[in-house]
Amino acid sequence: MSTTAHDNVQDINRQMVRDLVADLASRITSQTAHDSASVSRQRIHLRQLAALMVIRAAADELANATASEAARCGANYPAIGEAAGMTRQAARVRWPGLVDRKRMIRRPGMDTAEASKSTARKEKS
Repeated sequence: MSTTAHDNVQDINRQMVRDLVADLASRITSQTAHDSASVSRQRIHLRQLAALMVIRAAADELANATASEAARCGANYPAIGEAAGMTRQAARVRWPGLVDRKRMIRRPGMDTAEASKSTARKEKS
């Protein structure tokens, strides 16, 4: 991981994010409770779990959209992987097809499969 990507990940205070997500789940749960006085502790925790699962799905959707936007702005798989805390190979598996096909290296007579291999070799370096 490069220093810049490492610094970006280190700058994010995981405990603060965890606390904010917990607060969000709690708010969602309290807003959906019809009669909080009659709701059991078990039901509260189950509602919080459901809220956290929805938050996770929303975060995944936002991550997908953001990775796509980063690629549209010129980011390659190594940079996307670093920002996501994974290898470029893992980023390619998670977000296949993000790299703009127009940016493929093509020589006269080269078919699409050959261009893809050429682009993949270039990204390794």
